[in-house]
Amino acid sequence: MDDVDIYKKRQLSRIENSQSLSKLMMVLYRRRYILLIVFCTILGTVIVGTLLKTPVYQADAKILVEKEVDQEKSLLFRMNLRLSYDNYEWQRSEIEIIKSIPLAVKILDRFHLIQESNHDTLKTSFDNALKDFQSKLKVGNIKESNVFEISYQSTDPQLSASIVNAVIDEYVNYRSEIFNESKAYAFFDNQIREAEIRLKSIEEQQTQFKKNHAIISPQAQKDILLSKLADYDQALTGVRTQCIGKEAKLKVIEEQLKDGRQDFIPVTESSDSPSREKFIAKLKEEQLSYTLRREDLLKKYTEVHPDVIHIDNMIERIQEKISSEISEILNSERIEIEALKAEEKVLERAITDLNMELKGFAEKEFELVNLSRGIEDSRDVYSMLLKQREEARLSLAKFERGVKIKKISPALPPRFPVKPNKKMSFVMGALVGLICSLGSAFAVEYFDHSVYSPEDIEDYLKLPVWSSIDRLSTK
Repeated sequence: MDDVDIYKKRQLSRIENSQSLSKLMMVLYRRRYILLIVFCTILGTVIVGTLLKTPVYQADAKILVEKEVDQEKSLLFRMNLRLSYDNYEWQRSEIEIIKSIPLAVKILDRFHLIQESNHDTLKTSFDNALKDFQSKLKVGNIKESNVFEISYQSTDPQLSASIVNAVIDEYVNYRSEIFNESKAYAFFDNQIREAEIRLKSIEEQQTQFKKNHAIISPQAQKDILLSKLADYDQALTGVRTQCIGKEAKLKVIEEQLKDGRQDFIPVTESSDSPSREKFIAKLKEEQLSYTLRREDLLKKYTEVHPDVIHIDNMIERIQEKISSEISEILNSERIEIEALKAEEKVLERAITDLNMELKGFAEKEFELVNLSRGIEDSRDVYSMLLKQREEARLSLAKFERGVKIKKISPALPPRFPVKPNKKMSFVMGALVGLICSLGSAFAVEYFDHSVYSPEDIEDYLKLPVWSSIDRLSTK
């Protein structure tokens, strides 16, 4: 695109903008009467309404509320003093006291703000008066300080100032009623006596419980029982292990005997005796000696020879003695196994008894812990009540209320009303009138299909206009 085309487009754009502006001006000119009527009507209505509206006056007062720091309490109860006003949460409670319903009722009664009516509508009148009063009363602190600003709006400037000053006075009096410590001191004194009786009763119960159940040192007695239980468990484990080992050995020996193997000495605790071991070894040697002699005799004689038969009888007697010794060893092993099983049962019964004793002791300990906890809780409550009673005593002696209230700026009857704001109302009325008048003009133009210019004909017919007559004379 060259510079000539750009220039032509800019010229066309300027022509279109000038035409649009001219059309807008023509519309405003044609509808000038509508613009003027709507604008004047709205502005006049706002002016008349503002002038006829009852003026509302607002009276303001400022008070300084200082939170007291009690040196005596801090020293008595070991509390840290807060010397700065970084935390203003306490001011919320003060604001709520000023806006409370009892204080509002006192003001309503003092200035007779409740309309007199019959019994059926008395509650409704009171509720309406209370809501109206609370909506007109404004309370807040200035820039996170301890300066409170109290304001009230009324159609009577003198009444608004009187009500604000009365609110401050009633706030001071009502706060004194709330934080009156005389009743608190009597209450804490009575509670301390009850707490002392309850503490002594629980302590006597604990002492009697220890005496009845022979509990001297619960932890030491519990440790002794647990130590016994551990020893018995260890002994039971050893007995069971020994019994299992002996049963396994006995089973192996019995299986070997069933297989006909009688030429061995069973390895058991019974066979480990030196005398028995020597005796069996001696029998084995004699048996071996007779066996060798029998073999020598068989080289000369037959098996029916008297000497061979005598040797056989001797070998058989020795074998019987060896079998008898082995049987005695096995019987001794069985007896030991039975003894171990009996010991196991005794240990199991002892462990069961210990467990039952531990369970019973745990229940006793639980009851004792509950009694001890009750004593600790009662002592804590007793200590807390003592501190609160002493705090109430100090407060009662100083007749303090926690804060100091000073009136910085009392409320004076205002000279000028805060409502309505005439300048703001006139400016807003003019803006609304201008907007509504322009909207009305453009709305009428939009719904008006009359032809006022050749351009309108071209827009409707989509045909070019060759000529036009500005004014037609009928003369």
